[in-house]
Order: sequence, then structure tokens, then C-alpha cells
Amino acid sequence: MKKVMLVLSLLALTGLFACNGGDEEMKEDLSEARAKIENLQKKLKTKEDQSDDLQNENIRLNQQVIELTGAKEMGAVEVTNIKWEENDRDFQLILHGTIKNTGRAYLSNITVKVEIMDKFDNVIQAPVVNDPDREIMPMLFFHDVAEALNMGDSKTFKMIIYTRNIHASGLGKVKEAIDNKDQYKVTGLFVTAK
Repeated sequence: MKKVMLVLSLLALTGLFACNGGDEEMKEDLSEARAKIENLQKKLKTKEDQSDDLQNENIRLNQQVIELTGAKEMGAVEVTNIKWEENDRDFQLILHGTIKNTGRAYLSNITVKVEIMDKFDNVIQAPVVNDPDREIMPMLFFHDVAEALNMGDSKTFKMIIYTRNIHASGLGKVKEAIDNKDQYKVTGLFVTAK
């Protein structure tokens, strides 16, 4: 009986040590799991912060796009019906066209900018004769069209270039350029939009 008790006591003691060893492993596993959870929570917090930052940046950029689009569309003009006429008898080149307020605002001081260019997109510098004050005449003009245009309103215009003092070689280049739509630009400009 003493032997049986001794064997049982030894078995119980061995089981106790075995349980203590298992407890230590479980504690280590639990500690590692908690560390992993904490690490993942930190990563999640970082990702959430990044997500919030990106959403705020997205909102800011969308607002900027809306503001810029609105500002661009507020004031706009369109130039159409461009036609050149040559009046050699009166030494004139005449530009006809229509300018229209296509924006969403009242425009003031509307002007057209006219550039007559050579094949290299440079403004033609036409030589001038019989004018002691200048030797060349740049083919760059600004012509006032209207003091104001309401939304949707349009106005026709006529700009005259007097050619009496332009040397024949320069006048030939200018006439050749106005026959080619790629060699002249007519741009609508305005000072204020309200």
C-alpha cells in the first residue's frame, strides 16, 4: 500500500510539473499573441490616420477643382465668324468677326488680340517705308470691341490695318499669312468679370 501511495504521489508530482511547464508555454503564447494584437492595432491606427489624411486631401483638391472650374467659367469669350477682306484701293486689310460672352458673368472692356505670324509662329515684322519714326511694323494688334457684354451677348467687330506704308515684301508675307488659318490668331480678352 505504501508503494502504491508512493507511486501515486510521484505521478501527481510529475503531473504538477507537467502542468506548470504547459502553463509557461501558454503564458508565452498568450504574451506573443497580445504583442501581435498590439502591433496590429498600431498598424491599423496608422492606416486609419493615413486614410483620414488622404480623404481630407481629396476633399481639399475637389474643392480646389470646383473653385478653379467656376473661376474659369465665370468669365469667357469666344471669337467666331472670322473673315479677312483686302481693300487694295484704300490700302486696307480688314478683319471681321463676332465676339460672344460665353461665360457666367458680366464682362467689361472687351478687346481682341490679333497676331499675324510667319511659318515659324513668330509675329511678322513688316518693313515700313515713308515713316521716319519707325522701320518695322509688328503684325500684333489690340482692337477694342465693346465696353461691356452681358452673359450670352455678342457683338460684331471690324478691325482695319492700314497698309499704305508697309513695304511690298512685308505686305506679301502678311497677305499670305491671312490666307492660312494656321498663321494668324484672334483671341478675345476682357479686363473684368462680375
